[in-house]
Amino acid sequence: MLMVILSIALGTLGDVDQALVLYDAALYQSALETLPADCGELEGDAQRCFRVKGLCEVALNKKAAALQSWTDMCLLELAAA
Repeated sequence: MLMVILSIALGTLGDVDQALVLYDAALYQSALETLPADCGELEGDAQRCFRVKGLCEVALNKKAAALQSWTDMCLLELAAA
């Protein structure tokens, strides 16, 4: 039932918002797969994308990848550090 609700809700959300819904549901790999390979391609949403990507990577024990994602996020917005 939860998956049906998630699939309905995800149809109306952007990539980062979809990933956040999946992350909140502890579906970390699915959330990560929802995000583009290069968050830098997302105009105006790149910082959020890198943040969510880093959260998913930490949850999946991909610490080096998370560090890179958060570094990229901070390079876009120094205040994010």
